[in-house]
Amino acid sequence: MRQWNRGFTMKVTVRLFETLKDIAGSGKIEVNLPEGTDIESLLTKLSRDYGADLESFLIDEKTKKARTYLQIIVDGKYTSFLERKNTTLKDGSVVTILPPIGGG
Repeated sequence: MRQWNRGFTMKVTVRLFETLKDIAGSGKIEVNLPEGTDIESLLTKLSRDYGADLESFLIDEKTKKARTYLQIIVDGKYTSFLERKNTTLKDGSVVTILPPIGGG
């Protein structure tokens, strides 16, 4: 995780859909984070705050990193799996997390 300047915080809105929404109990969560937080760190915080069920959807048990199949949109722009550690959130950012969509 990144080193943060303590005392500086920002508010980020997280939008969840489908199973993620059901687990968290809401489709919209307001999260206070230290400035400089990246997507990986946000997902780790959400996993800690909302328990093992959400963690199993967000974090790969073996690698302890965000699952590659998640679609994550930050301020209206899709982020690739490789960009997640380098995508720094800003005060007021809106992060949308979409679980994989299956069908048949």
